[in-house]
Amino acid sequence: MDKQLDYHDAEITKLEYLIEKNELIIRIRTHNEAIYDLRFIEILGWEFSSFEIQNHLLDFRIYNSETLPAYILEEYEVQAAYLDLMKNMNGYLFELDPATGLGGYIIALDFQENKIKTLDN
Repeated sequence: MDKQLDYHDAEITKLEYLIEKNELIIRIRTHNEAIYDLRFIEILGWEFSSFEIQNHLLDFRIYNSETLPAYILEEYEVQAAYLDLMKNMNGYLFELDPATGLGGYIIALDFQENKIKTLDN
């Protein structure tokens, strides 16, 4: 699974969990002012730091159970149950590496980047 956007300096402006769909939506504004909804589908778990006045990313990374580096497990103290689900259900760990504010990880089965607005519209 690959990401299409450059997430460096993207601002997180919204965090919404759709319980009936088991989906998480994170809205971002990129450095060129485009707005995207990041849709995480079939959520297995997540852990975040607090949502602050400013929430900017250094980067956004995607790992499967084979590419997940050890430092992620140590830094975020990922629960063993999440790792088992990720491996058994072919899920992914999505890392939100914060510059300021919200950061953490999401474990889900799928992910979409949906453009909401650009400077043109």
